[in-house]
Amino acid sequence: LGPVPPMTNSKFGGSRLEELRRTAGKVEKRGWTPVGENTRRENDILRSWLRIGTAHETASDRQILETHGIPSGNAWEIRANTSAAGYGAELIPTGFYAEVSRTLKAYARVRDFCRVITTNSGEVLRFPRNDDTSNLGVIISPQGTDMGTQDLAFTEVQFTSWTYSSKVVKVSNELLNDTGIDLVNFLSQQLGERIGRAQAAHFIGGNGTTQPQGLVPNATAYTAASSTAIGVDDLVGMVQALDPAYQADVKSVRWCMNQQILAALRRLKDSMGRPLLLPYSDLSGSMSLLGYPVEVIPEMDSTIAAGKKTVLLGNFQHYIVRDVNGLQIARANERYFEEFATGFLAVYRTDARVMQPGAFRILTH
Repeated sequence: LGPVPPMTNSKFGGSRLEELRRTAGKVEKRGWTPVGENTRRENDILRSWLRIGTAHETASDRQILETHGIPSGNAWEIRANTSAAGYGAELIPTGFYAEVSRTLKAYARVRDFCRVITTNSGEVLRFPRNDDTSNLGVIISPQGTDMGTQDLAFTEVQFTSWTYSSKVVKVSNELLNDTGIDLVNFLSQQLGERIGRAQAAHFIGGNGTTQPQGLVPNATAYTAASSTAIGVDDLVGMVQALDPAYQADVKSVRWCMNQQILAALRRLKDSMGRPLLLPYSDLSGSMSLLGYPVEVIPEMDSTIAAGKKTVLLGNFQHYIVRDVNGLQIARANERYFEEFATGFLAVYRTDARVMQPGAFRILTH
């Protein structure tokens, strides 16, 4: 492999090669056998040190090295090898950056601002509902007059649990062993996002029968003045149509719309020429429309035309997502054994319901 420049070490003396040979001899004499997690960890630390002289920063790593006769802090600086062809250049790996550049695509983050409840099992969950807003108390006059009765009426909303799957992803065991990135963590993130995109589409437009109940089909309609445009009066009217009792919970009220619709609203101005859309007060970078934050929802209609439902306003504490145990990542080590591959799968059991349709308004053209 060509000449190796001597690298002396004050704690050992001699050249780097001599030091490596002595250490390797100590490892061989101990007869290392992987019989448990501790032994495997020691093997990994020693192999790492033998390969590149990595500086181990934790106290437990330094203690293991010292147990095998390797003083702590005994690491060498790693420099680029400039060997020519035929003198070791063939053994130098090419550069690799331990990161994957992911293609991104936004989807509705409804979970971030609606109400989420988690249960340990997936049986039907019954949620009572009551509407007593049409009933009033009375003054008893004269005294002793029969005031009558008025019982409370209850209905219920039933939550099931739809099982979402990411589909199985097969990964060769060679890749799992040789990759320079944290592939398991990367796969978990990607599989979770697959499910997130599927759920987002249903949280917005789900039919409520074979899917979670979507917001847009079940919100109370507010008819736009035009089938081809959105005006200031439409937006003000939506706010006025939402009962003040729902508006009182300011942190739970927000607008939702597609990015293309948001672009159209950026052109709207009030009677004094000021834009309706303003930066929201929390400095998050989001926009504010008539005092409420705006959420970009890619799954909503992106064009203004007859029959389209373009803008949603509502109190999202009245949209409930029911999860069963949260996201689960499964790893199949043996199913694809003959292919020397491992399977990864993400599963999520969930449902969602609009508890109060009157808590939402959807602009319909």
